[in-house]
Amino acid sequence: MTLTITGNKVQDIKIKGQAIDDNKAYKLVTYDYLANGGDNLVLLTQSIARTNYPQRMREGLIEYVSELTKAGKQVNAELDGRIKIN
Repeated sequence: MTLTITGNKVQDIKIKGQAIDDNKAYKLVTYDYLANGGDNLVLLTQSIARTNYPQRMREGLIEYVSELTKAGKQVNAELDGRIKIN
């Protein structure tokens, strides 16, 4: 997904390079806080279906980083251009 924001307003959203199709359903993996409407994202509370998993995303991320660290690998954070703010 790519997102372009100008002046605090979304100007363009694309999924796999295509505009959002109102007739399609999309899958989203997110934090439970956001899925429950946190940060004023009430639109996420109106999903067609929802699956909760026992492991939270934050726990998975912590586990992933811990494994990389134990293996002596560096964790690199890179901007990938998915979100553009003008």
